[in-house]
Amino acid sequence: TTINTPLGITAVASGQTSITVTCAACTATTHVVAVIRNATSNNVGIRAVIPGSGSFVVHVTGDPGASTAIIGVQITQPGSGT
Repeated sequence: TTINTPLGITAVASGQTSITVTCAACTATTHVVAVIRNATSNNVGIRAVIPGSGSFVVHVTGDPGASTAIIGVQITQPGSGT
């Protein structure tokens, strides 16, 4: 998945517990807020969001089961207001 806007949507598929999202403007100091937007077969939550150079990784607390966890994200750069 690629998100190069301040708001976006990604997903953690059945059988997975994380997703790496490409983000050209992301650095280790980028702030990323993530929320799960749907009910899943297995109850999951956001465990961590880890930004890095050119991407960030969203980790959930477990396998979403037979469904996919749809995740909304907000990306901001410290000091830039966006």
